[in-house]
Amino acid sequence: MNTGKPKYKVVMQHIKDIPFTRIFPIFSGHLQTVVGSFGRAVPIQREESLIVDLPDGDKLCCQVSRPATTTNKTPTIVTVHGLGGSHNSLYQQRLVPKFNELGYSVVRVNLRGCGTGVGMAKKTYHGGVGEDILEVLKIIKRDTPDSPVLLIGYSLGGNINLKLLGELGEEAKQYVTHAIAVCPALDLHDSALRLQSFGNTIYRKYYLKTLFEQMEEIRKLHPDSLPDIEYTSIISFTDFDNECTAKIWPSFVNANGYYKECSSKYFVSKIVIPLHVLYSMDDPIIGAETIEKADW
Repeated sequence: MNTGKPKYKVVMQHIKDIPFTRIFPIFSGHLQTVVGSFGRAVPIQREESLIVDLPDGDKLCCQVSRPATTTNKTPTIVTVHGLGGSHNSLYQQRLVPKFNELGYSVVRVNLRGCGTGVGMAKKTYHGGVGEDILEVLKIIKRDTPDSPVLLIGYSLGGNINLKLLGELGEEAKQYVTHAIAVCPALDLHDSALRLQSFGNTIYRKYYLKTLFEQMEEIRKLHPDSLPDIEYTSIISFTDFDNECTAKIWPSFVNANGYYKECSSKYFVSKIVIPLHVLYSMDDPIIGAETIEKADW
């Protein structure tokens, strides 16, 4: 949600300020971020799992929730969570019943090793695994070819989706009707630097701890699947991407190579399907300027 006037040259086709009414009198972007992470889980009806085989032998597990009445033309929303998230993230759970009430089926993708997909992958995910999402989209269009698909990505998931849509170009129309990116991390290097700032210490420690735990879970279930890594030497996300991401995914020479290859700001100019980007001027991790300066 854009809560302030743009400060940068805007190259997007349209930009609109959306009034944002705070539930609580909280005026800090940090507090809004933290408060939004708390709350009760929302019961989700008619939920089932969808297993997706990936070309390299790993699997994803998606959670599918359908409205009470469906047809072969019932629209489908596919969501991709952010860093450290899963289908169980509260921002995902809270929306599913609302989407179902509006008549949408919802497919919440768990990236590799996340949510109900724990143990199904020998690799971790990263910010450019659009090919994984494409496999999910292919299955949806195979099983429900007449269902319009709305693709939604949050933060890192938004970057993954936007990179995929840019890479696909015109081909994206075969799989996706419309896309929404919520606070997408268009510039992975910029987000890594922001997480390294003193003001974002709580987020950095939380995300690194979550990623370390995920890697240890994979190592426990699949010994020798991941390289030996000395976690104590990792104090920043650049360290993590140098020591973990680049070693698990050898196509990346180092963190900088990963950022350059996977930041969606280099791909968004090639997106042809209708797209909305929802973002906040006071997001602690995603700089609004990275969105407003992008070559949309």
